[in-house]
Amino acid sequence: MLLRDTNYKVLISLLFVFVFVLELIIDGKNSLANENHSSLLEKSTNISKSKRTRRKPPSDYSRAGGSRGCPGENIPLTILAPNTFVGETTSRNPSFIWFISKQKLTEFRLFKLDKGTSTPKKIGVPIQYKSISGINKLSFPSSQSPLTVGQRYIWQISINCSSGPFVKRGEFMVVQKPAVLQEQLSKVTKNSQKPYVYAQQGLWYEALEEALKLAPNQGKLGHIGSDILRNLASSDNFIPDDFQPEKTEILHKKIQQRKNYLEKIAGGS
Repeated sequence: MLLRDTNYKVLISLLFVFVFVLELIIDGKNSLANENHSSLLEKSTNISKSKRTRRKPPSDYSRAGGSRGCPGENIPLTILAPNTFVGETTSRNPSFIWFISKQKLTEFRLFKLDKGTSTPKKIGVPIQYKSISGINKLSFPSSQSPLTVGQRYIWQISINCSSGPFVKRGEFMVVQKPAVLQEQLSKVTKNSQKPYVYAQQGLWYEALEEALKLAPNQGKLGHIGSDILRNLASSDNFIPDDFQPEKTEILHKKIQQRKNYLEKIAGGS
């Protein structure tokens, strides 16, 4: 009888130890999750403070193009890059990223926009690309000469709808890599930090490209990519001081509409 009571007490003690250890493990996981979540929120907050002093308005050629997309689409063809201002990239062989709701043949074109002219010049030949439903990325063709630092460019994606061609454009400039960026990248210990470093410097092309490298599935942004895109949506609201007052309200509506599209795309992860 004494032996049986002793065994019972030992079992009870072991059970209490097991429950205690299990609680420690769960608390540790929750603490780590909260730490990661807090870190993500902190990075997002820092992005909202990214440099905006160098923003320049895009050309009228970039602003041209429809906004409704093909009939029956909740989200039209959307470029995932700055739209209300000229984007910047330090890459001479950048990647171009866009969203399309349905698998469709798309055409990519690149133009050069020289100073003092409003007419862009075609670079290379059009590229036919079979877009998948969701997020698409096209790397700059290695067969073409690298882009020039200090030059402004326009990239264009077009599709054919039943109502006719639908075109979206993005304007960007190739810039020198800032010394502060190189310093920040040298301190990065995880690949998941890179997109935020680029975004904080206003380099959205690199930020989204790095984020896509971390996405688990093709055609998806992933959690970090979605976070970067939401921050771009909040930042892409530049209106020049000398913009015509009668057109400001229209531009505000377009900015809000595009922001809604970007947030929906980000929500699809």
